[in-house]
Amino acid sequence: MAKNKSVELLNNELLDFHIMAHEEPIFTACGLFSLDNSLMFSIISQITTYLVIIFQMAKGGGTTVELAMNGKPS
Repeated sequence: MAKNKSVELLNNELLDFHIMAHEEPIFTACGLFSLDNSLMFSIISQITTYLVIIFQMAKGGGTTVELAMNGKPS
């Protein structure tokens, strides 16, 4: 009787381990939102957008404030 109980417990433990091993882990930021590929894509997209804007402003020869005050790029 005790042997059957221990075999049943072992089978349950193995089944639980098998289920956990095949599940995909989910990472969250304190349960507020999930950290997945869509978040990484959004972060990379935003960084790229800001870098393009910064490069365009640097390449333009003057900032908007300088153009407004002087009327021509410096």
